[in-house]
Amino acid sequence: MKRAIVVGSGPSGSTVARLLARSGKYHVIVLEKGRNYFTGLGTKRVGNLFANDEIGWESRRSPIRQDPFLEPRSFRTSPGAGKRTYVGDVNNLPTAVGGGTIHYDAKARRFREVDFITNTLFGGTPDKPAIPGTSYADWAMEYRHIEPFYAVMEEIVGVQGPAKRVGRRVVNPNPYESWRSTPYAMPPGVAQLNSLLPAEAANRLGYHSAPVPTAVNSRPYRGRPACVDCGFCLSYGCPSNAKGGGVWQLQDALRTGRAELRSEVNVIRVEHAKARGKYRATGVTYMTPDGKKHTEKADLVILANSPIEAARLSFVSGIGNAHPNEKSIKKAQPVDTDPSGMLGRNLMFHLQTIVLSLRSAETSTW
Repeated sequence: MKRAIVVGSGPSGSTVARLLARSGKYHVIVLEKGRNYFTGLGTKRVGNLFANDEIGWESRRSPIRQDPFLEPRSFRTSPGAGKRTYVGDVNNLPTAVGGGTIHYDAKARRFREVDFITNTLFGGTPDKPAIPGTSYADWAMEYRHIEPFYAVMEEIVGVQGPAKRVGRRVVNPNPYESWRSTPYAMPPGVAQLNSLLPAEAANRLGYHSAPVPTAVNSRPYRGRPACVDCGFCLSYGCPSNAKGGGVWQLQDALRTGRAELRSEVNVIRVEHAKARGKYRATGVTYMTPDGKKHTEKADLVILANSPIEAARLSFVSGIGNAHPNEKSIKKAQPVDTDPSGMLGRNLMFHLQTIVLSLRSAETSTW
């Protein structure tokens, strides 16, 4: 049986681990530098150590966060700003078994058809990006190519939403979403007042409100309970295990008997060698809490420890161009270990949206 190493136990790493372990062709080792706050992973009874503790998770440093003192990140506004503008907590992600899906509020929207061709829609071409000075481009695939994978993952993770099957058709009350081949795995849960009020206001203004697809159980699903609406989702681990995320794909992988989890181990190098004119990963070296180094060989190595950490780990392993010529930073600068010259480039962060509603004192209405 072949061996695979997955670095990171978040949604990407756990999903790949699940796929490889269930194929029967690989023994999978999942390496996670964070702590494991779950009990009984790989068994029928999975618990956790989470609590709705506002003091511990909000006022103090969250126990699942990366420590900015032990592992600081740096940021700068431009190459001309020097080596660093700021050092510390920069776009931190949770460092724990389950990754970022431990603390997220589980919104599970799909990209729309237009999202895959925005460069073309904005007037760009493959040779002339719509945003000058960038490598902005359309996706290599269209929505119709990835839609079946959305459908499968919504079943695996457990996503609730308003689209349902009526006869042979899938009917979706949200006109802003693209077509779907399947309904959601679960119907929407009970709406909260802070959702009902702005939804009613939006409907009065002629908009079409609909429940947001969410990876939280609205009813018992795949051995996990329904959400109890405690309100502690964003920034918190779910005490009842109703929140979907990477850890449940990892649970599926562990249940096969062909996967193992090693937490609190920090991968410090990707081992690689050149064969037949190309480089390939041969394993990883990691450190345990006692400071000892261990090297694991593998036929397949997957870096799923976030775009920032995967790029950093690659650079310190001698993969890619860690020191490009910043006078020509807009141009790709390929090297033997990265023929594209794109490793560590083009990272984008999503926009966090906030909606505020105000009550009118004159009419006493919202």
